[in-house]
Amino acid sequence: MKGGTHTCTCHTHHLHIVAHTGWSGTKLGVDTGCVADVNSRFFAAYTEKGCTGWRSGAAVLQFASGEMLPPELIQVVKESPVPGEGRVFFRGRLIEV
Repeated sequence: MKGGTHTCTCHTHHLHIVAHTGWSGTKLGVDTGCVADVNSRFFAAYTEKGCTGWRSGAAVLQFASGEMLPPELIQVVKESPVPGEGRVFFRGRLIEV
C-alpha cells in the first residue's frame, strides 16, 4: 500500500482481493489462492490438519490503457483427479473441469 501500486501474491494461500484507498487512489491487494488441492494429504503434516482458510483458485488480471481492471477470481469448489468431475466458480457460474 505504501508503495502506491497494486500487489498480487499467493503468499498466504487465501483467495481474495482487498482494496486500499489513499491519497494516490485505490490500490488492490490480490491473493491468488493455492493451485494445489488444499485438502490433499501432502498438506496434512504442514498444517497439522487444522483450519487454514486456504482456497484453491487463481486470479485473472486484465489491463486496459496501462491500468489494471478489477481482478476476477476463479475458485475451485470441487477437486477431482478425474476429468469432468471437478468444478470451478467463475463469472457467476459453475464450470465442469
